[in-house]
Amino acid sequence: MLLDKIVAAGSVVALWFFTRSSTPSCKTYTLAKGPPDTGRGVALHTYSFCGGTLNISAYVENTNYNKLVTLFYLNALSKSTPRTCLPLRYSSPPSPPSTYELWATSNHEIYIEGISTLTNLTYTDLDADRTYVQNLSGIKVIPSGATPPEVDNKVPKPYATPTGFSADIDELLDAERPVSQARKAKGFLLRNVNVEGAAEGTVIAAQSWKEPDYAYNWVRDASLTMEPVVALYTAVSNKTTVKTRYADILFQYARARSYEQTAPDLRTSLGEPKFYLDNSVYTGPWGRPQNDGPATSAIYLMQFGNAYLDANNGNVTAREEVRQKLWDGAEAPMKKDLRYVAENWAKQSFDIWEEVYGHHFYNGMVQRRALREGAQFARRLGDDEGGVAEGFERIAGEIEDSLEEFWEGNRGLMLYEWGLVKRGKSSYEDVAVVLGVLHGYADDGVFGPTDERVLATAVRVATGFLDVFPIAGRHEDEKGNVLGIPVGRYPEDTYDGLETSGLGNPWYLTTLALAELLYRCTSSLTTARSLTVTHISLPFFQYFTPAANVSANATYTSDSPEFEHVVEGLKGWGDAFVRTVGFYGGSGEEEGEGHLSEEFDRRTGIPTGARDLTWSYGAVLTAGMERVRVIGGVKGVGRWLRILGEG
Repeated sequence: MLLDKIVAAGSVVALWFFTRSSTPSCKTYTLAKGPPDTGRGVALHTYSFCGGTLNISAYVENTNYNKLVTLFYLNALSKSTPRTCLPLRYSSPPSPPSTYELWATSNHEIYIEGISTLTNLTYTDLDADRTYVQNLSGIKVIPSGATPPEVDNKVPKPYATPTGFSADIDELLDAERPVSQARKAKGFLLRNVNVEGAAEGTVIAAQSWKEPDYAYNWVRDASLTMEPVVALYTAVSNKTTVKTRYADILFQYARARSYEQTAPDLRTSLGEPKFYLDNSVYTGPWGRPQNDGPATSAIYLMQFGNAYLDANNGNVTAREEVRQKLWDGAEAPMKKDLRYVAENWAKQSFDIWEEVYGHHFYNGMVQRRALREGAQFARRLGDDEGGVAEGFERIAGEIEDSLEEFWEGNRGLMLYEWGLVKRGKSSYEDVAVVLGVLHGYADDGVFGPTDERVLATAVRVATGFLDVFPIAGRHEDEKGNVLGIPVGRYPEDTYDGLETSGLGNPWYLTTLALAELLYRCTSSLTTARSLTVTHISLPFFQYFTPAANVSANATYTSDSPEFEHVVEGLKGWGDAFVRTVGFYGGSGEEEGEGHLSEEFDRRTGIPTGARDLTWSYGAVLTAGMERVRVIGGVKGVGRWLRILGEG
């Protein structure tokens, strides 16, 4: 039932009343002096916007037990977004007693986005599936109290200034050394593909069968595993048994993915997150759907398809094999996944951490890349059935437009999720944004590794863990080499590798993500031979490359000393992040060393969580690829991968 406007007669009063709160300078404005008539459902009682915090109370009719009460408002720019709403909680029964309860929210900090207008108050009776709405007729919010604190988006001063590539990281990632971390990572990663007793083409997330049990084939994790496998396939010599071995793995993975798309007991169609190792659907409670997996699967199978065509000179036999086994044959998964992405990208789903239901930057990035590259792949195969390429490109453009909404200028970072704060993630910092760039950048200038907003977010995410993890206080290894910041998922994380009610830890893959981003940023800058610093990206360079002493609104060419200092600083910090993984990951030359779990303890640095996490090994290889790219370009990467793949 729609409630009458606030100017209506009755218990909702059009005139302003206010009383002094405990803080003399704060004012509380009263809109309804008592509960409304039965059947009205909800009415705003009071509000106060004092010192940048919002306090609300409302009368809510006790029609049933399960209730959802939400206040909607406009921000300081008079704009409505998914964040401009505020849930209320039960507070107390009213006085005198009635059929209404008092619901409230208190001390909600809102000064960053600001608030200008109250628009609607809604109460949904979840048991009766009925919603009551009070139209607040655009009540202009009157601030009171002290001036809100200034928004502090500053990053701390760096604790070190590493420069240039280091010999110890050269050794750690040396493709020719049988005991290097790179060689071991390749071996451990491949060991997790097609494990004994599993369905062909599946990938075990970790060699962890209990506490925690990661013995599943996750759609996302399996697809990301294929990224280094495709790179190895591409680099090794043609017409060799090792190249055939990598091709077999990738074709097997494609068949497994195709089976998953039509497996019995699917709960959410192609958005199903994980499967048992026999590739039957996991039907227990889980965060579903997860709509990033179909996109990442399509991305890396398209990479394989292109590499396979190139290796076979695009001959007719190879083209038909790619169409039947990868693209649109009866047991081919790619086109089905792309169509699912095209049809479902705008719907809410779970995030990369399987915790938050909403609209996510990571998901949007990989979905856009998948559709954009899907259009190119369709044209290469000569498939224009129903204008498929144009359709994919059009939707990719729509996703691109939506990604712009994730930039939060007031906070100075990219939002990981477009909506209300969930799971207490009030810092708004999440390394999922960095991973979204690494997995979703389509080499077309849209949120790439040198984008000012990406850089601003990266430095905030990295430095956000300095005061979270005690081991971040150790800045050097035993030889005096700089250790990079240990990076977790997000500062408020409560998953400790086993329980969700503990304290989060640094992860190997997230720490390596910062290294990979810095390497990719370096490659992009050296290719462009120019750097433009803005006020948005300036904090990034001030932290990671202070010796450059760059200024906002300035451009530096590759022959300038500032440019050289930037490049050397990024190399140094990239290596520092890799060194942290080696230092806390037990990398060594002895038998049994070099294993990487999911996490390392925030206090001791001891490996913890799921053992032999496949994604951790994949992150070593992709970071290594990008480091070698800085040194030797595309040819250098090819040589490194060829040695690694054939070794």
